[in-house]
Amino acid sequence: MSTDQPIAAIAAADVRVYYPGVSLIIAARNAAPTLTACLASLRALDYPDTEIIVVDDGSTDDTIAVASGAGVRIIRADGRGPSFARNLGVRECSNEIVAFTDADCVVPRHWLKTLVDALRTSEAGAVGGPQRNVFPAGATDDARDLDAFFALASVIAEYTRGDDTARDVDHNASCNVVYLKHVFDEAGGFAEGLFPGEDVDLDLRVRRLGYRCHYVPGAWVEHHRPGTREWFARMMRRYGRAQREIVERHGRFRALHYVPMALVLAAVAQALLIPRRTRMWMFLADAALGIGALGLLAKKVPPDRWVAVMRYATIALREWMIGYGEGLKRP
Repeated sequence: MSTDQPIAAIAAADVRVYYPGVSLIIAARNAAPTLTACLASLRALDYPDTEIIVVDDGSTDDTIAVASGAGVRIIRADGRGPSFARNLGVRECSNEIVAFTDADCVVPRHWLKTLVDALRTSEAGAVGGPQRNVFPAGATDDARDLDAFFALASVIAEYTRGDDTARDVDHNASCNVVYLKHVFDEAGGFAEGLFPGEDVDLDLRVRRLGYRCHYVPGAWVEHHRPGTREWFARMMRRYGRAQREIVERHGRFRALHYVPMALVLAAVAQALLIPRRTRMWMFLADAALGIGALGLLAKKVPPDRWVAVMRYATIALREWMIGYGEGLKRP
């Protein structure tokens, strides 16, 4: 389906002379420590026509004061989560393009122009870019270990995508994406009550309508993370819980829906269920898979980070499975 809107009809040669208005929407809850830097970067964008909307999702800290001091538009929500808050911001905005980033992200000056240029030239319904993790200097865990894990995880989880190839993709992370507003509205917006994974769910519906999602590497954001092992474990558990809900809504449609469960079932089967006479064949199959895994590890991760990455992979698998199981118990 063509995104038959004014932006898609402007020739690439006109990129420098026409930039339509963009509404920048940030859902924020107790985000005062990071929101100042986020809003400063948005106000410094090299883009001629923007409105910045902070949707305060029931904060109990100084989030509203920070947003007010930055001179941006504030909409109050009532703590129903980021998906509801973003949808509320879209309903209240007036531009033909909506952009999302998170309150703990900082964007470069060229960020929005790069996304809008790609939205025009790709004729996609949505365009996003990569995120660069930024960890505090005093983080408990080594930031390089976490970055190495995320690089390896990008094989099955598009959320950690960081390569340099512009292309169509299944989805873009909600911390770094723009949509044609009519596409966002036609798809129904973010599923309220779903978080995280709300971006996966929305972009699946966008693509089922016939629109494309595009990725452009030059439009990166810096995503400021706590960088502790406790934070990492909580995040993995939340993702496992959310993926269970997504599977209930749409069935299994991504590698991430199969790989963790397959690994656990394979380990249990080999330990308990495989007859002794077949274990040699299973050992040979494991050896072949192990060699393949080592090749992938060598391609994605420096050798001095292998042990740390495997430690994080173990934590990720355990917490993801626990979260997935908690999702099964949802009423």
